[in-house]
Amino acid sequence: MIYNREEIEENYRDLFEHSLDLIYVSDLNGNFLDANDLTLISLGYEREEMSNIKFLDLLEPDESKIAYTDLKEIIKTGKQSKRREYKIKVKNGNFIFLEAFAVPLKKNGKIYAILGFGKNVTYHKKAEQKLIDSEEMFRALYKEGPIATYTWKKLNDDFVFIEFNNMAEKITNGNVVSFLGHRASNMYKDRPDILNDLHNCSNRKINITREMKYKFQFTGEEKYLLVKYGYVRPDLVIVQTEDITDIRVAEEKLRESELKYRYLYENTPFSIVLINSKGEIVDCNPRTETLFGYKKTDLLGKLFHKISVIHPDYLPIIVDLFKKFIKGEKVHRIDLMIYKKDGSLLWVNLQASLVQLENNYFVQALFTDISKRKEAEFLINEEIVKLKELDQIRKNLISRVAHELKTPLASICGGAEFLTSVYNNQIGKEELEILNLIDKGGNRLKYLVDNLIDISRIEYDKFKLKKQMNDLCEIIKESSIEMNHIIKERELNLNLNLPYKLYLNIDRVRIEQVIMNLLSNAIKNTPQKGTITVKAETQENWAILSVSDTGVGLTGEEMEILFTRFGKIERYGEGLEYIDIQGSGLGLFISKEIVDLHGGNIGAESEGRHKGSKFIVKLPID
Repeated sequence: MIYNREEIEENYRDLFEHSLDLIYVSDLNGNFLDANDLTLISLGYEREEMSNIKFLDLLEPDESKIAYTDLKEIIKTGKQSKRREYKIKVKNGNFIFLEAFAVPLKKNGKIYAILGFGKNVTYHKKAEQKLIDSEEMFRALYKEGPIATYTWKKLNDDFVFIEFNNMAEKITNGNVVSFLGHRASNMYKDRPDILNDLHNCSNRKINITREMKYKFQFTGEEKYLLVKYGYVRPDLVIVQTEDITDIRVAEEKLRESELKYRYLYENTPFSIVLINSKGEIVDCNPRTETLFGYKKTDLLGKLFHKISVIHPDYLPIIVDLFKKFIKGEKVHRIDLMIYKKDGSLLWVNLQASLVQLENNYFVQALFTDISKRKEAEFLINEEIVKLKELDQIRKNLISRVAHELKTPLASICGGAEFLTSVYNNQIGKEELEILNLIDKGGNRLKYLVDNLIDISRIEYDKFKLKKQMNDLCEIIKESSIEMNHIIKERELNLNLNLPYKLYLNIDRVRIEQVIMNLLSNAIKNTPQKGTITVKAETQENWAILSVSDTGVGLTGEEMEILFTRFGKIERYGEGLEYIDIQGSGLGLFISKEIVDLHGGNIGAESEGRHKGSKFIVKLPID
């Protein structure tokens, strides 16, 4: 078949336009002269625009230099040495990758244009880059991953250790490198389970996850491991091991703790009842059955307030406490009565706590049998009532006896004093001694009666003060003068260290009573030739009165009972013959009450037996 020129040109044009490659024609300077439709579409330009574009301008600077060199080579040699891959910038600013090759066009043996062929390899290039990126990411993940990773290569039905990551090196302190190139059959000859997993993963093309206990050869340490065998290809298996020892140890401790709790729960002497937020009983321990007399099956699923257990008097209180407890409010423990299944009543103490189990909150009620304690309390209360009655009888008796004795004692003391003073010269010596004994005994008994009356007033809260401004120094001097005959009789030295005046708002009679008591005690407990010192001074807003002696002193036990009711101290023995043991043990108790009512305080100091003592009274300066 013979084609004419027009037909040939038409066939070439048709091939040019419909080619699967990019085809373009440029002059010897790289300016586009023509291009097929695929080239225009790929570059994004219209045909009219192409005439103003130079091929070299679409390239990166470095690639433009290479393309210019290739162009010179084609013009010079008539051919291009090899295909090139160029990164072409298209009209919209994006890039495509073009695998290009060019040949010269000749006319009359002379090159007048360049014919270029190009294949758009952008998709393949991006796919290659993704593959590279993916491999780099995998490599980074493999190397820097948080889980120890090992690679095994299958060789002659065995596996060789060929690679490991940083974490594997870290957890083995670098010892893992010594196992590179070792065969699994040698490393795990005592662990057929590991060898089987490697073979199963490779042969069956599956991934396997296994938990095992493993002893490391390089440290001798035994750990719990989560092992994952990952199939890559028939001759390659990746193994990852995660240390879960802490988790398993914690689980074991939790299991032990649960067993201990269960043992305590089952064997505790207390009844434990678990109640949900609706008030339903969801669990109880064996002690509950014995305490309440109900079987566990009788209680589970029942509303606690619908069971005839709680005494009606306490049911509203318990329901209210339950509502508060569920809201998170703190509630106190409570004693209540419950009915056992046989109808008998029982006293229990209820203590509750809020517990969380599997994201649900429950009230844990703890019941303790307190029946015996309650019986003891009832007995104690009965005894307290009886003791109060006896104490009241005692108070009444003391008050009545004291007042009944006061009048005849006044007559006895007055009569003895009258007979002694009026008939002194007419009475014989023996009779006069008897009258003196009657007078002394009467006065001593009168002093005791006065103290008993004061005690009675204190107990009935009728001990009142009559305060006014008085000179404390004057009261001390007068009291000393009144006691002077006894001081001289016992051959004692009395030193008064007082300011000129010291006025206080006090009850003169009662403070004089305190001073007389302190002086009397000092005189009774100080041997002959001993010294008693009375001192008064002020410190800030206080008046300080002290009475010290060089007498028998006080022991720790004696100081504990000094200011108690009837706290009389009995002291006998060699070297203590001088002590006057007479007294009721009420003086210091009453003195303390008097000082307390004045807003002050009283105390004693002593370094021990035969080292003297010191009584200190502090009174406020108004």
